[in-house]
Amino acid sequence: MKYIFLLLSMGCLTSALAQQKLIRVNQSNNRPEEVSIAINPVNSSHIAAASNVNNYYFSTDGGKTWLEKPMKSDHGIWGDPMVHYDSEGRLYYAHLGKNAEKIFPSWIDKMVVQRINIKYDTCFSDAAIGFNAGKIQDKEWLSSDQKGNLFFTWTEFDKYESKQAGDHSRIRFSSSADHGQSWTRPIIISDVEGDCLDGDSTMEGATSCTDSDGNIYVCWSGINKLWFDKSTDGGKAFGRDKIITRQVEGWEVPVKNIYRANGMPFVLCNATGTNFKNRIYVNWTDTRNGDPDIFMKYSDNGGDTWSDDIRVNNDNIGNGAEQYSNNFCIDPENGNLYIIFYDKRNSISAAFIDVYIASSKDGGNTWENTRITPRPFAAPGKNIFFGDYIDIDAANGIVMPIFTVAEKNKFNVYTARINFMANKDYHLEEDLQATILNDSLYIHLLVPANKSYTLTIIANGRKIKYTRQGISDEIEYSMTARGFYEARIKLKYGIRKKALRVRKQPK
Repeated sequence: MKYIFLLLSMGCLTSALAQQKLIRVNQSNNRPEEVSIAINPVNSSHIAAASNVNNYYFSTDGGKTWLEKPMKSDHGIWGDPMVHYDSEGRLYYAHLGKNAEKIFPSWIDKMVVQRINIKYDTCFSDAAIGFNAGKIQDKEWLSSDQKGNLFFTWTEFDKYESKQAGDHSRIRFSSSADHGQSWTRPIIISDVEGDCLDGDSTMEGATSCTDSDGNIYVCWSGINKLWFDKSTDGGKAFGRDKIITRQVEGWEVPVKNIYRANGMPFVLCNATGTNFKNRIYVNWTDTRNGDPDIFMKYSDNGGDTWSDDIRVNNDNIGNGAEQYSNNFCIDPENGNLYIIFYDKRNSISAAFIDVYIASSKDGGNTWENTRITPRPFAAPGKNIFFGDYIDIDAANGIVMPIFTVAEKNKFNVYTARINFMANKDYHLEEDLQATILNDSLYIHLLVPANKSYTLTIIANGRKIKYTRQGISDEIEYSMTARGFYEARIKLKYGIRKKALRVRKQPK
């Protein structure tokens, strides 16, 4: 068996910088992705989370420890899970259905919302929504108003991945006034239909929110635009679709070393706070600057007019760095905004990924960016599905992100309890990562500018040594960016990814 060893020596290393403690959520090794998190507004120590395809996690100590259960449903479960608390602390778990009498993809013929009981261990009710004979129901999302009414949005396909001109996609809506036990007959929101290819020209990613007056707002992607609509009668009818911005290159964002990256919009309204009350926010990703960036815009008059598009990530514009998989939350205590996203600004090769949170205290006009991963993780590669979304929630000044990390040939789900009033310098000074992608070895580390180091690589018994000042001919390129050092080494012999080992040389 062939091995690669990385040995790192660094002169005069200081102690590690203050770092954010990440908390592993999952126990099962079932490749969890598409993660969701929700904090109970009545008791913030109770937190729920979910991941594909049927994982349910809950914590009763503020997210410090987690229990895990597989969800079951009389209607079947086929992923796209999300958890949601209403204003009175009722917990819901929404997901795709799976008709046992059909084959994929036709088995996804309904949406499902389950209500979890007060002990957080079993289902209280299990309702199917949206069945429409012969059609596919996909990409659902759930919200609620201050009275506990539930609102559900999703995409309907005439025929999934059909190339036929007569097959279309559209956005549908349903609501519940009895805490999820029964649902209204679905209506169609979108005036314009998309294709059925599950791509940029498909109408997808619909999410909803409400203001303090009970108006319902919905936003979604399709045909390289963001669409917005609203209802002023509790969801009985919606108005005409409004295009609120162009989404350059659409919602399926081109990202290196990722199977598919999602930039679909999320919409929220600050219905309860005193700061920026009833301001509607929309958050998305697009590539107008030549690489994927995170954006936000807002409306203070029910969506009639909107602010300019505001860039959220604060790295240099057009530098080639990729930010994607946006999602956001509002802290109801103070109206502060928090956006989570995957970020490759510290990886010139785009082989390594960090997680960042952008925060705003002025209603979305200005943003601070904070790296919350203590070290980057390797991108999973183009052939491995990594999920379409991550998530974040906040309450009483505590922010809780949730995201998936690819590590040691498996996926793990992490969260953290972050107080943004405290020190936000979360990365480590000793930071060494390595991965193999496409016959190349990528090395990523953080080295302060005033430190020296020597890196030794042993590949197939042959040593390759180089220092920060002298690079051997084996290196294809190397760059220093914002204190991060990264190198790519072409491998002359096939070395499997599982044969990669990394260790630090003892001081």
